[in-house]
Amino acid sequence: MEPVFCRAWPLPYALRPQVDAELDGMLRANVIEPVDTSDWATPLVIVHNPDASYITPCRAEDEACMTSSAQAVLPHIVAGIPEWGMPQADPFVIKDIRSEVNNLKLHFTDNNIAGPGKAKILKVTHDTSKQTIKVVIETPIFITGHYDLQGQLLFFNAVGNGTYTLKTDNIVFKVDLIYKVIEKDGHKYLKITGFEYSYDLVKKVHMKLDNLFGGNEEAAKPILQLLDENWKDVIFELGGPIIKQLLTEYVNIVKKYMLFIPADKLVVY
Repeated sequence: MEPVFCRAWPLPYALRPQVDAELDGMLRANVIEPVDTSDWATPLVIVHNPDASYITPCRAEDEACMTSSAQAVLPHIVAGIPEWGMPQADPFVIKDIRSEVNNLKLHFTDNNIAGPGKAKILKVTHDTSKQTIKVVIETPIFITGHYDLQGQLLFFNAVGNGTYTLKTDNIVFKVDLIYKVIEKDGHKYLKITGFEYSYDLVKKVHMKLDNLFGGNEEAAKPILQLLDENWKDVIFELGGPIIKQLLTEYVNIVKKYMLFIPADKLVVY
């Protein structure tokens, strides 16, 4: 039989400390041993334990407990739980994003998103009377993909089709999750029915658009200058549709998660 060498699969940043600790334990127990080279290799398959024992039920008014518990949940959401229909959230792919606003047509495809595995929950508050959960979260974001734009960007006509990158070391999202209480199999669950959001660009956002004006560098110069000097205004116009779709996808993942965790495992009433 010919040796088979498969490349490693990407591992979410949030899971790396847990996987490293498990491998260290296996090394100490002589279950595995290190080698310098091998003709054989197969990627690790990380199986998530969906018992949710890592959740601490909190009183709705206990902000510190809610925040701490949400941070404990985050790595499990980022890693994905296939048996619950939850995909891995870092890296994550959004195939198609379209927007047409203010005489500007935007189309982003094959959008590869990384960074949420390094996210940090800053604050969680829960208003049971209004059935809302407010989450403040900071994260780096790195996105690559393809773009197609045509129209007016701020004060300039713009046209382009090519690859793009969008990167920032820190963006803070404030997300209000709106839910209703439902009953299923004798248990109550919090079902997310909608959300509202805002965001703060804490660190500069770097956006690169290749092949503007078909590669005409002279024609592209005003747009590139805008991206550098007026980056906040440009990002709200160009990056806004990406961020909205990104949050929509992630809220849908959280929605699936909460439909598998009974409300009394999350909240002490």
